[in-house]
Amino acid sequence: MAGLKNIQGGLEYTIIQSNAVLDDESHPLYSIRAVIEALDEISQGIAVIPRSERELVQNPKHRREFYPHHFDDSGKGDSLGGAPDISRVEELVARTIECEQAQESEEGWNCDVQWPIARLALELSVHVNRLQLKNMSVA
Repeated sequence: MAGLKNIQGGLEYTIIQSNAVLDDESHPLYSIRAVIEALDEISQGIAVIPRSERELVQNPKHRREFYPHHFDDSGKGDSLGGAPDISRVEELVARTIECEQAQESEEGWNCDVQWPIARLALELSVHVNRLQLKNMSVA
């Protein structure tokens, strides 16, 4: 990573200390403010479940309570692609638990959890024909 950071046009990391950075039009990250805000909402579980899936995910076997803010009433999610079948999500959750319990290596997480999540997200995205996944672990 240090080598990539030092080459001309290499990687540059910016740590956002506060949301004030996103309000500063002169800041380089201002142009991607909507992306950062959307990722922040996703990380908090805001509007991540299509309203049409409410009954299915609130099945007692899931051992989790969902709140109104978890569900997307706007239809915005539908405009980006479909929701995965709950059984596929449950499979990924099971893999995640296994990796966590086994204290799996980064490579294990990449193969068992992160790559399948990325593939599932792309498969259901309206951008499936414009995007391509590549393994860049040895860039």
